[in-house]
Order: sequence, then structure tokens, then C-alpha cells
Amino acid sequence: MEEEEATNEVHGFDDIQENADVDENMSHSHVPTGDASSSGRRTRKRTKANESTTVESLIDVMKDMGKLYGETSANVAKIAKCFEIEAEWGSRRLNAFEKVSKVEGFSDADMLRAGEILSRDAARANYFFTLSYGLRKLYLHGLLSSNN
Repeated sequence: MEEEEATNEVHGFDDIQENADVDENMSHSHVPTGDASSSGRRTRKRTKANESTTVESLIDVMKDMGKLYGETSANVAKIAKCFEIEAEWGSRRLNAFEKVSKVEGFSDADMLRAGEILSRDAARANYFFTLSYGLRKLYLHGLLSSNN
């Protein structure tokens, strides 16, 4: 037992136990405040009002987060659409010369120039790809003659 007390003193356990005893005694004590029942009621009403305000604040925050999530989703969808359009344009640029070379009646130099023009101008390339094969030849003649 003496050895245990020595260990407690070295590690400060005696002080902890004394503080715990004091806390326990204080929790059982009653401090008069006048009318105990009205004081308890006021505290409960304040607590309920505080809880109500806190819950309302949390609901408002959750609603705001929902709106932000919706807006973010819409923005992500727009960005995804932009990437989709860019990928489509990239694919068309890569295929421009291949499609131009399938149109008959052009020299190699004309095909290279037409492919270059289409790969630099998205509007012209998009229009070219919407045309039927018969109209592509006419369009390329006009494109090459206007860019001389």
C-alpha cells in the first residue's frame, strides 16, 4: 500500500483524485437562486429557442448547399459539353485532309491547301463536313479560288 501511495505521489495521481472528489461534491450541492422553478423554466425556454435557431440555421445552410450543388452540376455539364465540342473539332481537323483527298479532280497541292484551310477555320470545316460528296467538290473549288 505504501508503495502504491509513493507511485501515486510521483505521477500526481493523488491530486487528480482530490480534484475528482471535489467535483463530485460540487455536483451534489445546491446553490439557491431565488425561485428555482422559474429559473429552470427560463433556462429550458432559452435552450429550446437556441436549439430552434440552430436547427433553422442548419436547414438554411443545407438549402444553400443544395443550390450550390445544382449550380455546380450545371456548370460541370457546360464544361463537359465544351470538351465534347473540342474533341469533335479535333477529330474533324484530323480528318479534314482525308475527306478532301477523297474528292476527285484536285492536284496534291490543291488538296494540301484545302486541308490546311479547313483545319484552321472551324466554321468552314463544319460546313464542309455537312455537305454531300458532290457538293464538297464545288465548295473546295470556291474555297481554293477565294484564298489565292
